[in-house]
Amino acid sequence: MNHHMEKEQGLKRVESVLIVGVIAILLLVVIAVFPKESNTSVDQVRELSEGWYYLADGEEKPVQLPAKIKVREGGPLVLYNDSLTDEQSGMTVTTRGAQYDLKVMFRDEVLYEYEDDPFPRNIQMKSKQDCDVVLPSRLQGGMLSFLYSGSKDGTYDINAIYIGSGAAVTWHHFVKSSINLVIIILMNILALVAIGIAIYLKHVRLYDRRFIDVAVFLLLCALWSATDSSLIQQNIPFPAVFRVVSFYSFMLFSVPMLHFVRNTGDMKKYRTFDVLILLFYLNAIAQGLLNYLHVFEFIDMLFVTHLLLSFGVAITSVLLVREYKQHKDRELKSILWAFVSVGASGVLAMALYWILEIAYYEVFFQCGILIFVVILFAMLLVTMAGNIKFKIETYAYRRLEREDRLTGMMNRRAFDEFLRQMQEEQKPYKNAALVFMNLNYLRKTNNSFGYNAGDELIIATAKCIENTFGKEGKCFRLSGGEFCTVLLEPKGTEQEWFAKLDIEIQRYNRSSRHKISLARGMSYLWDEEGHRRTVSDWKYQADKKMYEDKCRRRKV
Repeated sequence: MNHHMEKEQGLKRVESVLIVGVIAILLLVVIAVFPKESNTSVDQVRELSEGWYYLADGEEKPVQLPAKIKVREGGPLVLYNDSLTDEQSGMTVTTRGAQYDLKVMFRDEVLYEYEDDPFPRNIQMKSKQDCDVVLPSRLQGGMLSFLYSGSKDGTYDINAIYIGSGAAVTWHHFVKSSINLVIIILMNILALVAIGIAIYLKHVRLYDRRFIDVAVFLLLCALWSATDSSLIQQNIPFPAVFRVVSFYSFMLFSVPMLHFVRNTGDMKKYRTFDVLILLFYLNAIAQGLLNYLHVFEFIDMLFVTHLLLSFGVAITSVLLVREYKQHKDRELKSILWAFVSVGASGVLAMALYWILEIAYYEVFFQCGILIFVVILFAMLLVTMAGNIKFKIETYAYRRLEREDRLTGMMNRRAFDEFLRQMQEEQKPYKNAALVFMNLNYLRKTNNSFGYNAGDELIIATAKCIENTFGKEGKCFRLSGGEFCTVLLEPKGTEQEWFAKLDIEIQRYNRSSRHKISLARGMSYLWDEEGHRRTVSDWKYQADKKMYEDKCRRRKV
């Protein structure tokens, strides 16, 4: 119970830190995007708000931009400005008015005319399109006119018009898109982090597919956000292709999240997720075919994707609530809150998109996606930490079971497992050697000097064995003064190995009051006739030779 409560508290702390971190980054971006006083190139762009007028009933009506202007009978609106000077020649004028099919003229020359490329936009997409106009080299005495048309009720909501050098206007666009760009960068960074965690967990055999689901989701969201950005669309050679990519990434980014939920707990039992995933794929295929056959444009079918997304979030939330009521699982609760957050941001974004036709609708949804991912990340990280802790504890327990506490060597259990593994694998070793060793006079040492002296002798013997065989073999303490070593593909003869062992023993004996006397016997896996011995014969031969050596040493 305490462990479960600690896990929940840890999850809450991680969630809070991540959410606050994301919000702080977004606030910093907002502060950076809207500086109060600066000498940077942004200040080279200034509002061209004065000097504008339009004609109504044959009279000039001055207007200061931005402004909302009502035109009688729903006709077009033309704004004039004849106050420009030659000092402003060659500069760039920028505004947003593509939703009114903006056309810019100087005298009788058309400087700019908005036209849909092969991939048409709707009002919301047009309203966030920057319209850049390069002024001619001579302006004195000329008339600059902006023609707006297509308003349904004759009301034109005219944005501010800015003027500056080409480089300054480009930077101005970049600054206005900073929040969107930072969100895209954050999505890509989080995706890379998720992939890195997935690789690490696979390496430690704790693989969690859901980190890959999160990574794919974030990459698709970043792709949609990037290709939907007016800044990027205006600075690429094939904007229509990028808009197709934007629509497909938007239609499919929810699929990895459905996989995520499906891979959580016992949620695979709900076949609803398979149906939803199939519906999203069919939606993408159907819209692609209808667009290719020129039956409908992608933009005309966007509401279908919005409805499908809303339906998917609602159904997923209902299933998560049902499952949480049954199991009261913290993971399910976190995922449910994540879907609530992204659902709320999606509803807000769609309201801005369809009802108010506001251009920056996607920022709210993108922020909702980030909060959604942060909650999932926090839950996954806490789960991962718990799994790693459990594995470490299990590994430590298993290691204690297989390790001799006195010497740090592997024990008899580990030795038996190793031989059993060798027998099962039947690897074609050219040869392998088994060395049995027994510490002489251990009982006498214990009786004469105490068990501490005997333990000291055992530890010293283990060190001599490790120094001799450890680099090329596996060393074990079987019990008391019994040791063994397995050498796979041994280099050197039996005499050479035992000579190395004697050197280590002599080095210890020179400076110790208790002397090591170690009986030993070596047996090879392959006999003299080239036949592979059974494990029992292999052990018998090594033990027999060790016993014979022990008898010889006692006679000496």
